[in-house]
Amino acid sequence: RVVGTRVGKVPGARDGHEAHRAFDQLHVDAHRTRGVEWFRDDDAVRARGKLRYDRGDLAGAEADFTECLRRNDLNVYALEARGFARRDQGRLREAEADFDAALAIQPRYLRALVSRAKLRASEGNAAAAAADLEAALKADPRCGPALVARATLRNTPGNFAAVLADLDAAVIGEPTLPEAWWLRG
Repeated sequence: RVVGTRVGKVPGARDGHEAHRAFDQLHVDAHRTRGVEWFRDDDAVRARGKLRYDRGDLAGAEADFTECLRRNDLNVYALEARGFARRDQGRLREAEADFDAALAIQPRYLRALVSRAKLRASEGNAAAAAADLEAALKADPRCGPALVARATLRNTPGNFAAVLADLDAAVIGEPTLPEAWWLRG
């Protein structure tokens, strides 16, 4: 018997909980063969880093995200989070490198694409920002954060219809996205 869960189909599992435990064990075993500690350890360090980031301890957050990456160098969430911490410390090149690294591991990681686009737009590189946003919207045409970022990027005189279309699509696709509602008015 094969039980399907949102983590995939696991042969021999009697229920979803057993399938999740089996999947977790496969994940742990895969990391051990690479010499990485148990994957939940890096998640705990990343969670602590997020708490520090939320409290404004950017250097402490960056240190936690770096430790998380030492334990699991494929953790795209830690790469993105460290990129935010570095961006907020004014280290834009390092932040962009973190977003690039996350996208090298997972090319369709939409949050990293949108984050890199916003960073590039803030530096005046509108063409590269637009390319990132188009890639995100190609992967998911209803990606609210990408639509809002593209609307912001397009917000120039004479472009009202395109901006409004992006914001309308954002509130329809993700009705709980506050920035879409705020910008749309």
